[in-house]
Amino acid sequence: PSSTYFYVHHTSNPFIIKNDGNVGIGTTFPGAKLHIGGPAEIRLNNATDAGNYARIRCFEESSDNGAHLAFNTGAGEVVRFQNDGKVGIGEQAPLRRLHIASDDDLTTFTGGNYGTFAIENSQWDSGDYTAMDFLYHGSAKPVARIASKITSSGSYLNFGVSNNYSTGITHEAMVIDYNGKIGINEGSPDALLHISGGSAESQI
Repeated sequence: PSSTYFYVHHTSNPFIIKNDGNVGIGTTFPGAKLHIGGPAEIRLNNATDAGNYARIRCFEESSDNGAHLAFNTGAGEVVRFQNDGKVGIGEQAPLRRLHIASDDDLTTFTGGNYGTFAIENSQWDSGDYTAMDFLYHGSAKPVARIASKITSSGSYLNFGVSNNYSTGITHEAMVIDYNGKIGINEGSPDALLHISGGSAESQI
């Protein structure tokens, strides 16, 4: 064809380079610089073992006419991006925007065993918070926050809320310290339950 610079034809797997620079594999009408006809797969071998490889796949699921994207390693599928925007990690049918599935066999809560999900502060400084923020659309300021504070004595779990969205978090509503003491409107609880509010204060 006059629009083709290089063309190899096969009944089901054509290869074409058009004069606009677009490359088609498995399609004769490439709509991008590299266009792979579906169901498409890219296979990546490691340097030493040809039988050990990773894959990137684009496919539909049960004739749903979707364009799902999956990443596979030697352990099988590890991440999937659904056509509806949901993301699954270890989950092939995610039900939420982010759905993580894992069988960690965590039978003891205390100790150093690993949970499914981790947030790390990459630099340890006493008094630093490692936080998860809650936002609303249109604002970068947090409207609520859950954070862990690390100190030389131990860790704290902090909960914050806001009554002024333009400034972000306005109140540290609850704190759990490294001894299990709970402070409500109190950042340094002196009892198992320490409640402060205005001129009133209660300790249990």
